[in-house]
Amino acid sequence: MNLRKLTSWFPELTYRQKVVSLVISGVIVGLGG
Repeated sequence: MNLRKLTSWFPELTYRQKVVSLVISGVIVGLGG
């Protein structure tokens, strides 16, 4: 269990989740609109 590795991964995960959520919301709006 490498805590340093986990904490260093968090920013990347949150950033990727933000991008993915933005793309998904954009697709939903595009389909709904």
